[in-house]
This record gives sequence, C-alpha cells and structure tokens, in this order.
Amino acid sequence: MNEHVATLPPSPSHVVGSATRVQAMVFVRDRDSEGTIRQSLSDLGIANVEYLSGGIEGAITTLAQRGSPRLLVTDISGIADPSARINALAEVCEPGLGVVVIGDSNDIRLYRNLKQGGIVEYFFKPLVGTLLTQTFQSVLTDNTGQPRGSRTGKLVFVLGTRGGDGATTIATNIAWHLAEIGSRRVLLLDLDLQFGDAALQFDTAPSHALREALDHPERVDELFLQRGVTQITERLGLMAAQEALGENIKLNEESVLTLIENLRTRYRYVLVDVPCAFAPIAFERSRASQRPAACEHRESRRGARCRALAAATWPEYGKASDAAHSQQE
Repeated sequence: MNEHVATLPPSPSHVVGSATRVQAMVFVRDRDSEGTIRQSLSDLGIANVEYLSGGIEGAITTLAQRGSPRLLVTDISGIADPSARINALAEVCEPGLGVVVIGDSNDIRLYRNLKQGGIVEYFFKPLVGTLLTQTFQSVLTDNTGQPRGSRTGKLVFVLGTRGGDGATTIATNIAWHLAEIGSRRVLLLDLDLQFGDAALQFDTAPSHALREALDHPERVDELFLQRGVTQITERLGLMAAQEALGENIKLNEESVLTLIENLRTRYRYVLVDVPCAFAPIAFERSRASQRPAACEHRESRRGARCRALAAATWPEYGKASDAAHSQQE
C-alpha cells in the first residue's frame, strides 16, 4: 500500500524531546491554601511541582497548551458555575490525570456534581493537611488510575473496504491534526502488522513493541508504553510493526481490546488503523459508540459496501445516510 500524505508531518528526527513532566500542578487563589498544599506534597517527598496562579481558569488555559501531570490541584472559589468549568477542564486534560478541587463552598450538591464530573476529591477551605496528604498519595502512587474517575480517551476506528483506499492516509492526518492543531495527546495504533505503512507516512521506523504487546498483553504497563511508543511529536505517539511477510499472524481479539483499553487510560484520543480482516470486530466494538461516523466513496462500489457495513452496525446511521442522499438527489 503506497499511500501519499499531501503534507507530511516533520520527521521524528526534527522533533524536540519534551522535558520531564512535572508530577503535580497547583492552581490556587490564596496563600494559606497554597501553604497547606506545599506541606502535604513535601511530606510525601514530591518536589517536582509547579505552583501557578489563576485558579481553574488558569488550569484550563495551561493544560490546553501543555501535557497533563499526574496530579492537578485547582481552586473553584468564586466561580459561578463550577460544574461547567470542570467539564471544560475535562476537555483539555488527559485521561489518568487525578484532579483535586478546593473551594469555599460546603455544599453536598456541588460535591456530588463535581464527583460525577470525574474529580478525585473536593475539599472546602480551610484545608486539612492530613486529608490532602492521603488523597495526594492515592493519586501519585496508584498506577491503575484509581481513584481518578472513569474518564477514558475517545476511541476512533479508521478502516477501508479494501487495501489502498486511503484509510491509513486519513488516520495519520486525523491523528496529526488532533495532536498538533487540537493540542490533544493522541496515539495512532496501526494494526496491520505486515503491510501497514503508518510509520512510513510519518517517516519513522516501526518497532517490535506492538507485536510483543499483542502476544503478551499482561506485560503492558506505564514503563512498557514509555519505551514502546514511538513519539512522532510531543503529543502524538505511534505503535506500528513491520513483521516478516512469511509469518502467519492472526490478531487475537482479547489482546487487541486489552491493549486499546490500556491506551485509552493514557491518551485523549486513540485512533486505530484497522486492517480489513479485523473489520468485523471493529464494527462490533463500535456499537457502543454514541456518535458513529463513516467516511465513504459515494460514487463507487466501495462506497455502497461501506454504507452497508455502517448501516448494519448502526441503524441510525443508515437512516441518516438514506435521508442525506435523498436530499442531494
């Protein structure tokens, strides 16, 4: 498959490596709260912390431009609609981030709304150091992501009805746009282990990490992904392979889904370039999607086949597609 990207992203050799991320960011409005937070983090031996001004508005602005730490402490004092601002924060931060919120309101309804929004905990002022220390420790030492809420990254399957129809080109460009224009942390997973060319389109070499992750999903952890994911840019990662053509490789459904769910806890978007042989599983998995979408060739047989596949998976897509074509005709 020799697909061509109109505007190729820069080679990884031109990407400047990102500095080590801070473990925690703190956005508070008063010195008393900051002092208590400093003491709690110091008691835990956490020194790699940034203290910034601006409360939750400052947090939203900063995280829209930078990678997320493991722990975020933010202040909602004086905010008219805290739940809306927490939702706005969720749009720019990465899955796996532990958010601790402080404020000046002792309101059980507010507490429940914030917890439903995915925060770890809410404390009203004045702060109690021992409670902060316990919560910070649970966030910074638990690699499973608990108790950080249930947020996971959005999952996007990209597939074509046959090889060479541009699915990989679409996947690489969407991934690049989301990462570099949308400032989101993105992982592109190329599941065609023998013929996939996502790595070629990004002008980088595939690795054996993807094959190992699929053969031994129990080995996939934070350290494995740090070493196995190829960083195209600071925000865009790639997992791709180039196995020998003579091998009889069959993707194991459970291994693939385990890897995908693992990636969704670490990335805002996970794009999966799906080979045709794995398409039925991808469509079945997509039944849970609340916003299905299909990209199709309207003037070709492939377009009819794509519409049929999408309509079989999402009946609402078939109705909307028929209506759209009727209006255009």
